[in-house]
Amino acid sequence: MVAANTYAAQVTDEQPVIRRPTVAGTGWASVVGPGQAAGVGTGQAAGAGTGRVRASARVVGRIEHEAGARRVTDEKQDEATDKPRGRAAFWKELVILVGVAVLVATLVKAFLVQTFYIPSGSMEHTLDLNDRVLVNKLVYDFRDPARGEIIVFAAPAEWRSRSTDEDFIKRVIGVGGDNVVCCDEQGRIMVNGKSLDEPYLHRNADGVPDPASRDPFNVVVPQGRLWVMGDHRSESGDSREHYRNTGNIELATIPVDSVVGRAFVLFWPPSRATWLTVPDTFNDIPPPAGR
Repeated sequence: MVAANTYAAQVTDEQPVIRRPTVAGTGWASVVGPGQAAGVGTGQAAGAGTGRVRASARVVGRIEHEAGARRVTDEKQDEATDKPRGRAAFWKELVILVGVAVLVATLVKAFLVQTFYIPSGSMEHTLDLNDRVLVNKLVYDFRDPARGEIIVFAAPAEWRSRSTDEDFIKRVIGVGGDNVVCCDEQGRIMVNGKSLDEPYLHRNADGVPDPASRDPFNVVVPQGRLWVMGDHRSESGDSREHYRNTGNIELATIPVDSVVGRAFVLFWPPSRATWLTVPDTFNDIPPPAGR
């Protein structure tokens, strides 16, 4: 007994007691030696400790799983909320784009180019009934209309047969200071002494062109005004007709300021689409007398 106790004392002296906290953190495990460590330490670690570790692992795993589930749910909610937000942004951008397009179209129509349709036969067959033309509204901000150009203008009150008649379309024959005369020996209109060959005049079914004018005249166009005529002379209420009816050159001409713009292209119908250029006959007309 003495020897056994002595040995135990020696073991105790050689292996000092080590106190460690249990895995659960609620008590202390005493590890005295190899035997006691195997008996008490290992048992406690394997029994209570291991069980608690596994339980803790399950708790941690469940927490991580729940956290992951929350993240997935949050992402799905974000996607769901993004869809209405995306649709709202689309409609908002669409409204803005439409507004900008309307604004640009309004500005273009007001200051640059405007579409006009032809409601009568006064310009046949250069322009037929219901043709569509584009009118440059900017060009005459930099210069006055020139001879031979087709213009749209606000009709004088005396020229209108109805209150709805606002804009007329005619060809410029004479500008301020020009001496316009009908006619030379071949029935052609003369401007400042030069006779005009007018291939654009209306032709009937037999190919016979309208006369340049059925009424003789000899006028000087006032400054700042224009002498205009339709290409279908027999059907056009123009400067010639109003001069015949009134004998007043002011009433027979239109002010330059009333011009809306120059018709520069016939675009509808597509089969008749063409540029509305100035005929060669207007080239080299001499300047008015005194210039």
